[in-house]
Amino acid sequence: MKVARVFVMASALLASGCWKRHEVALSNVHPSHWEVVPAQEIGAGPLRSFTTWRAHLATIRDFVSRHGALPISDSDPDWTKEMLEDTLAGLEALSTGDEGEFWRALGEHFYVLRLAPQEAAFFTGYYTMELPARLKPDAEFKIPIYGPPADLVANGPTYNRVAIDRDGLLAGKGLEIAWLRDPLDAYFLHVQGSATLLLPRGEKLGVGVANTNHMEYVSLGRLLVKEGRISAADISLFSIRDFFKAHPEELNNYIWRNPRYVFFQKSDGIPRGSLGAPVMAFHSAAVERYRGVMYRFPPLLPLILDLPEPKGQGRFSCLVFSQDTGSAITGDNRFDLYTGVGSEAEKIAGVLKHQGSAMALWPKSAGIPTWLAGLQVKSRPERPATSWFSNRR
Repeated sequence: MKVARVFVMASALLASGCWKRHEVALSNVHPSHWEVVPAQEIGAGPLRSFTTWRAHLATIRDFVSRHGALPISDSDPDWTKEMLEDTLAGLEALSTGDEGEFWRALGEHFYVLRLAPQEAAFFTGYYTMELPARLKPDAEFKIPIYGPPADLVANGPTYNRVAIDRDGLLAGKGLEIAWLRDPLDAYFLHVQGSATLLLPRGEKLGVGVANTNHMEYVSLGRLLVKEGRISAADISLFSIRDFFKAHPEELNNYIWRNPRYVFFQKSDGIPRGSLGAPVMAFHSAAVERYRGVMYRFPPLLPLILDLPEPKGQGRFSCLVFSQDTGSAITGDNRFDLYTGVGSEAEKIAGVLKHQGSAMALWPKSAGIPTWLAGLQVKSRPERPATSWFSNRR
């Protein structure tokens, strides 16, 4: 399931400026550089599921080995496929022991680069929806999701939301993939970008983004706040659902004002990021996209994200890869954390809007990365003559 954009509504609302209660704090945070973390300071909150991290690391390593060409960024000449493979091999070697051994060995073989100031990172969450659906319409399931029309690239603006959903521009042309019951669920699917469709008799069908009409995205949450229907302090995925449950007659008036339309394709049911690699809850993150490629971060760069528990006390850390992108994720301090599949994942993603710390892991065998143009260090270490990771393989 290619998650070309699977960010929860909270992310879109944040990008549009609707999270008013967070604006003051964020306006005072201007991440200006990354700093090398001294070895004695390396560490974070308890790692969320070190076991699943090992499993995801093995999945990513297998994905990289099976793909001859990857969209490796040209932002740093060292981030080649070979360098990425060495990095993955090294992380795998460091992950064979327990968490304590991992932290102790990390600084010996990696530069740990922290976004400064320390709590400058801002986190939201995204997930994969699970939606009841039918492969043929009936009296209950009558909201279609469409595959892309053949002339979409040439005539994108023609295929806007009003023309398709109100005027039936694509109806009966054989582009329907499935039918949903709830028009708001269908709209959120356009925002999320992927879903597992729950069919009768226990069958499942994965769908993900195939393309869009590339028109401007208009935030539903921003409209509701601007027009005083929901307060800025209360806006969320859940408050939007509650509002339209109470005022169903107003739904079309709002969603039709967003001309951006998403077209889907069937998938193998495995949630995937924009690189095509499988994503895993709390081990995959979306970062800024620029002209379709990873810009702020090289693709599949390992990161440590340290943030407050979204539904509890204390903090936790995630070992993740930068393997997805999103139009609402802009700047080197924005991270959209994948939280999984279904309603429980939605509950976490829907409330995840926290400041925290972000650290990038860069192998010492590659020297200080040139993609961090604003990196501030007291001295630039020389690149080691040999690769520790290559020697260990």
